[in-house]
Amino acid sequence: MSIFKKPKFIYFYTFCFLVLVAILIASGIIFNQYHVLKNANIELNEANEKLISKFDEIIDIVKTEDGEIIVIKSADTVLNDDTISELEAMKLFNEQFNSFKSDWQALITIFTILVSVFAIAIPIFNYVFVVKDQLCSYQEKFNSILEDFKSKKDSALKELENTYKKIEIEIKEHEKKLEVLIEEATRITKNNTINKEDTDDSSSDSALRLAIRASKEYSAKNYKEAIELYSKAIEIETDNADYYDSRNIVYYNMKKYKEALADNNRAIELEPDNAYYYDSRGITYQSMKKYEEALNDKNKAIELEPDNAEYYHSRGLTYYRINNYDKAIADITIAIELEPDNAEYYNHRCDIHIVTANYQEAIIDITKALEIQPNNIGYLPAYAISSFHVLGYEKAMDIISNAIDSDNNHGYAYRIRAIIEYKYAQKNNTNCPNSVLNDFNKAIEIDKEKPDLTGHYDSRGEYFLYENRNQEAYEDLQKSLELNDENEDAYFYLSKYWEAEANPEKAKENYDLAIENGYVHKDDE
Repeated sequence: MSIFKKPKFIYFYTFCFLVLVAILIASGIIFNQYHVLKNANIELNEANEKLISKFDEIIDIVKTEDGEIIVIKSADTVLNDDTISELEAMKLFNEQFNSFKSDWQALITIFTILVSVFAIAIPIFNYVFVVKDQLCSYQEKFNSILEDFKSKKDSALKELENTYKKIEIEIKEHEKKLEVLIEEATRITKNNTINKEDTDDSSSDSALRLAIRASKEYSAKNYKEAIELYSKAIEIETDNADYYDSRNIVYYNMKKYKEALADNNRAIELEPDNAYYYDSRGITYQSMKKYEEALNDKNKAIELEPDNAEYYHSRGLTYYRINNYDKAIADITIAIELEPDNAEYYNHRCDIHIVTANYQEAIIDITKALEIQPNNIGYLPAYAISSFHVLGYEKAMDIISNAIDSDNNHGYAYRIRAIIEYKYAQKNNTNCPNSVLNDFNKAIEIDKEKPDLTGHYDSRGEYFLYENRNQEAYEDLQKSLELNDENEDAYFYLSKYWEAEANPEKAKENYDLAIENGYVHKDDE
């Protein structure tokens, strides 16, 4: 690095400027005095020549061994007053000249020193300021690195804390089941009832062992085998409420709601003060669209455990399902107050805000959810939808595209990006780009193994209707109803299809089915 780098500090420039002005003034003075001295020197030389000539006329200087003797050439020759005055003036002028010459030499010396100091000071001061500037730059970089480190450390700690809380919540959810299993294992150990050499499941396997095997089959989605094993465990222990509840969960996932409800009832009969079993039965009633019974059971669960956030959350989802959005938000808000770090609660309240077109509130909730779980890209679609209505199309596309870049196997994200592009085209009354259909197709392709693709088919069917591709729309909506014959969205879009086909009777029939199954008209439709 050159020490002659231009400094950045204004006071250094000021110093250099003042010194330069001083040098220029001194140079002007010296130059002027030099000419004065030069003229004086000429005059002095001329006067000396006259004086010498005069002396030659008057005296002779004779050198002797004792010294110099002045001899007057002529006794008649005398020094008149003019000559004496001239001599004295010459003497005085000579003295002044010598004094002025000494002052001039001193001024030259000072000027030389000043120039030398300035020549040395400039690189020194420049170097000092450049070094100081460089040190400040290093300090800023160090502070930036330190802040980045602290930010990453805080983020990692927050994520770790959230993970711990999530695990803690999951542990609490299964705590009672684990306690039952431990009690059962202790009882079996004490009574020594397990015959390890007997391989006949129906007679020798303990209920606990059968339940453990059933749980493994359920995790592997081998529901039929799980039902058989839980049933054998119940044959051995007919009064174990936990086994009935576990079998209820398997039936529920098989959408065998009647069988699930029977197990719910038996579990509650055995343990009538267990809040979890009431909430579980409420969920079953909700899936059967028996919303009054569902609310009664969830109210009972809250009555038994009024500080359990999950039961308020569960009841809020029931209110949401029956379109009672105010009560839904009120219940989920209570859940958030009880568990303020549960990201899923914020996510579900965001969903309700989106349905009610409160997009600003939706952004606040989904932002909070992402603060708690910043790596959960499953929350980004809701963030993108909310942003589309508040922050605009480009912002929404940036968010959802980043989600897809983070996980290109996220089918729901492709669907949301297609919806945003489709809604933007609809808003501007323009044709949709080819990327819309490509994203819908990609979403269905990625999620083809999932049991419920109704949302994908409904959305693509709505897109086909907008593009006047009615036959393709009809086919998608029929596929949706084959997966769920109570899908209110599919019935609503079929009513739109029949309107386009000029069949008002069919349109009304499907619209009525949509309302019957819980459809609520949305503002953007």
